[in-house]
Amino acid sequence: MRGRSVGLAVLGVLAVLAAACAPPAEVTWSTFPDSDQALVVPAPTPVNGPLRIDGDSLVDADGRAVVLRGTNLVHKSEPYLAPTTSQPTPAGWPEVFDGDDFAYLHEMGFNAVRLGVWYRELVPEVGVIDTDYLDRVDEVVSTFEDNGIYVLLDFHQDVFHGMPPWATTDAAAALSDAAPEFLEAIGWAAAYMSPRSLRQWADLLTDVDTATTPGVSMWDALAQGVTAMAQRFEGRANVAGIEVLNEPFPGIDYVRCILGGCPDVEARLSAGYDKVLDAVRVVAPTMPIWLEPVISAPHYGDTSMAAPDDDGVGFAWHAYCSGTDGGELEPVGAFEEARCNLMMDTAHDRVAQRGAAWGAPTLMTEFGASLNPLDVNLVTTKADRRVGSWLYWAYGYTRTDQSDSALSRLYPEATAGVPVSLRFDRFTGHGTYRYTASDDGGTTVLSIPSRHYPDGYDVVVTGGTVVSPPDVPDLVIEAPPGSDVTVTVSRRAG
Repeated sequence: MRGRSVGLAVLGVLAVLAAACAPPAEVTWSTFPDSDQALVVPAPTPVNGPLRIDGDSLVDADGRAVVLRGTNLVHKSEPYLAPTTSQPTPAGWPEVFDGDDFAYLHEMGFNAVRLGVWYRELVPEVGVIDTDYLDRVDEVVSTFEDNGIYVLLDFHQDVFHGMPPWATTDAAAALSDAAPEFLEAIGWAAAYMSPRSLRQWADLLTDVDTATTPGVSMWDALAQGVTAMAQRFEGRANVAGIEVLNEPFPGIDYVRCILGGCPDVEARLSAGYDKVLDAVRVVAPTMPIWLEPVISAPHYGDTSMAAPDDDGVGFAWHAYCSGTDGGELEPVGAFEEARCNLMMDTAHDRVAQRGAAWGAPTLMTEFGASLNPLDVNLVTTKADRRVGSWLYWAYGYTRTDQSDSALSRLYPEATAGVPVSLRFDRFTGHGTYRYTASDDGGTTVLSIPSRHYPDGYDVVVTGGTVVSPPDVPDLVIEAPPGSDVTVTVSRRAG
């Protein structure tokens, strides 16, 4: 999660300083249009799973390429889950995550959430799976399925918060958790550089034995939790997969990872991931598994993390500008705008390279965490150009007209073929999507968020035919095998 980006960016300032001097590649600042018009909230569309990874795509039950767009739901205290009608509610959140919240997700055009789950809750002791916690996760997943939302299960951590007690060795526990004095000004994220944190991450990355059970290594024990989660949700229609570990920290090598990459650190991380994959595939052969590189990549430092020997794995990543995280509703200077522009271009390019090298799909599971339009505008526009999937951080931020306007976008939820390009202008409502239909033909579904089309929309299609009724939130296109299809959507004047 964010807050951390601002702090960790201080350590990476040398790596991004040159970027700040580059001219902006595009105009990115803009105010947000008013959104006080009456909106028609669409009914949820049933999910079409189970989802699986096929080559470089996440595909649905019909083999169509799926794009996920949505938000994070990660609770860092009891009950460590999104609240539903039978779950306790964390402070500051809706009393329950109920019909109004689901209506909001659908009105935004979102089809997915990233749900935080926790090793400390699922595996409180080495070899012990808390099935009550697993049942509570299952209940939340089922509630989202009933409301037409895919769920990515994210094993979360922040400065080792969320990791079980057995993941902190006696040697690490004996060290101070105080941040270095010269970093205290940047807040809680500085604790990543405390002596205890550095040792915790060194222990995890070198896969030492757990603190309580000699002979069982850290990654063997974590694999027990992922395996239990995967077994429970294998084949579940609305589960988009499991993210094994949120933002792995490279420890003392952090600055080196920023300045020139750290393939040796990523190799150690990959070795741990391999243990998880070996265990999971015994019980869940088709579950999509998502792996993140070290926290510094790809927006600060480069990544060369090797592809795992598993066809069901995707590359998960985060993107933050850092200087405007948590920002205000006011323009930033040209210096910061140029820096963020280049940083986001570089991050997307690096991710595209990893996806191609892996032959796997990529999924941006965090970005934004800011009221400043720059963060949302940059990332969503660049993601559109790559027809990319993303999950915004986080639900609390998205409940503002300012950020909602940029996050709510036309996009292809499921493509019967190969996506080519996507353009969307939220101010005019004009959107264009191009794809090549599969050899088997089939139907393609575009999400048309109602907030951008209060009086409906007009569609022009070349290479295919509209087969859905007028002005529905799910625009359905049918195309003959192998055809090049262009779909143009425009806002109807009131």
